[in-house]
Amino acid sequence: MVELTSTFSLPHLAQLILDGVAFDLIKNGAEAFVLRPFIAAYKRLQQRNNDSFVDIGELKIQFSDSLLVLHEISSNTLVSQLENILATLARSYDRFLLKQGEAPYTIEIPVFEDPEEDRPCRFRVIGDIDETIRSRGPEDYVSFWGLEYDHAGLRVFSGSFCSMSSSIHWTVTGRR
Repeated sequence: MVELTSTFSLPHLAQLILDGVAFDLIKNGAEAFVLRPFIAAYKRLQQRNNDSFVDIGELKIQFSDSLLVLHEISSNTLVSQLENILATLARSYDRFLLKQGEAPYTIEIPVFEDPEEDRPCRFRVIGDIDETIRSRGPEDYVSFWGLEYDHAGLRVFSGSFCSMSSSIHWTVTGRR
């Protein structure tokens, strides 16, 4: 797991991305979002350790107003899909805001619809042990996202349909 902290709010970063600011240039005064240097450092680490398996299973980005939790769905896909995920997040962010203006304080990407009949809930993240859900590939990163709100509870956002449901979802550590 890797954790990054940003002084930006998520809506601020989303607007910068929508305005076409390059990821390596996202800077506002003393504030900066260091995505490109992180990716470059990660790739150097992989190259220097090509005889070992170096991968990121989970990436957490703590913004000033929310937490973004990205779960890897298969080896070496998270970093390669990061820009696509953030661009999709930026385009979709306004749809996350509820009628009363509440924004999610946690966003889990991706969550999957569990096909099992005895499932504890309809949507969940993929686990590490005895997993029954199989990923279809990188498109899963923009299919379903789990959103957690202070007052409105849990929702699932469908990137395919740009819609939200009030289904709860489970994380690796428990119900959200």
